[in-house]
Amino acid sequence: MDSRIGFLNPTCVSASRVNGARTRKVSVGRALMRLARSVVTEPAQLVLDEERSKFVHVNTGEAGGGRIRTHCAVAGKPARKSGEVDLLLLHGALGSTYSFKRILEPLSRIGGGQCVAFDRPPFGLSSRPRAFSWALAGGRVNPYSLDFCGSHAKGVMEEFQMDKVVPVGHSMGASLAIQMAVNNPGRVKALVLIAPATMLSRSRIRLPNFVMFLSKIPIIASVLFFMAMWKKATCRASFENLLERYYFDSSRLDCDDIFYGYTRPMRHSGWVRGAVEIVRAMRDYDSSDDARRLDIPVLILNASHDKIVQRPEVEHLQKCIPHAEFRTISDCGHNPHEEKPDVLIGMVDDWLKKNGAAL
Repeated sequence: MDSRIGFLNPTCVSASRVNGARTRKVSVGRALMRLARSVVTEPAQLVLDEERSKFVHVNTGEAGGGRIRTHCAVAGKPARKSGEVDLLLLHGALGSTYSFKRILEPLSRIGGGQCVAFDRPPFGLSSRPRAFSWALAGGRVNPYSLDFCGSHAKGVMEEFQMDKVVPVGHSMGASLAIQMAVNNPGRVKALVLIAPATMLSRSRIRLPNFVMFLSKIPIIASVLFFMAMWKKATCRASFENLLERYYFDSSRLDCDDIFYGYTRPMRHSGWVRGAVEIVRAMRDYDSSDDARRLDIPVLILNASHDKIVQRPEVEHLQKCIPHAEFRTISDCGHNPHEEKPDVLIGMVDDWLKKNGAAL
């Protein structure tokens, strides 16, 4: 594995990943040195040999600010025939194109067109613009806000010539999917909402003012992050404890691969800045009103053992969209597209066939 992996290199994950090294924690000094190297890694250096992975410069339209370098994963060709649709995959907080890799190609096949996943700032490997510089360049919307996400997603649709689109939103990505349907009538034909998190109160993640002030200084922000996260980021046992919140049965998964897939973006040259900026840009939101305006087919997939999005929130969304089809994936945590991809794909396939005439 490349030595440029930075302080999140899974040196304590397994012998198969670390040239025979035994499970161990990394020393504080070594981790700090790796952290210093990690904040200067260029996104292109973090891309593995992935045939479907590419960087494109997406026009953000009304949001202003010009084009944003966006990391995407693409399968299939644009839908052109009757009955074919393109699917746009929208990840949640801390997600990226990585989280959709198990369903990207299968969804392309069942939709008949393209399946495109892309990283939204500050997640994944897309660029993390400085909010101040973005405003000076003509940006009218904070590049880390939900409103900007809508303009960014529209730019991705235009970049890949997606005319008949079914957004597939996971967790907080479900709110973006609903926003897209309201703002792009005719182009968005239907929605798939997976473990949808459609309400957020900023008070849940509010940080002390002095922490926010210190976080403006990259080096101090790096140290603060290190002090808060190094044990979980460098220790396999701590990471597996975290997995318990997101997966019902992590024994089904390749935990080494998940560890690397989710920590890889943290070695992006702007990951500290992006993490701070999205906290600053976070606002309370509730997608209920937009959800009530939907008149297109909607599939809501709920996970039976989701510890992140509680069932009452999902049931509230179902009441807002009474015509939506509601399905539950049993024995599954918050990430069914990773834990039970085959079951999820089967449900989406059946639903698309059932609603083919409306698409």
